[in-house]
Amino acid sequence: MTKHVLKSWPDSFRDVSSGAKCFEWRKNDRQFQASDTLLLREWSPPINVYTGHVLEVRVTFIQKGGQFGIPEDYCILGIERIEVRQVKGDEP
Repeated sequence: MTKHVLKSWPDSFRDVSSGAKCFEWRKNDRQFQASDTLLLREWSPPINVYTGHVLEVRVTFIQKGGQFGIPEDYCILGIERIEVRQVKGDEP
């Protein structure tokens, strides 16, 4: 089980936080596995800073690329929320 720290744009972050979104579409450059933990850090693109909002989610399912129209180097991760929290500065 690995913990991955990832940027999450505000709209996507809000949807995962509310429970409306239960998946992530990601480049599979980290060899994601079921049971991995993702720390989704909300990122504000207009000002290039983290907002301090963090979601911790667990990967429950992986649909790897190369099938169903998913590019070879991408994947869809089924996720479930574990924790929502606020952090300061650069701490994850």
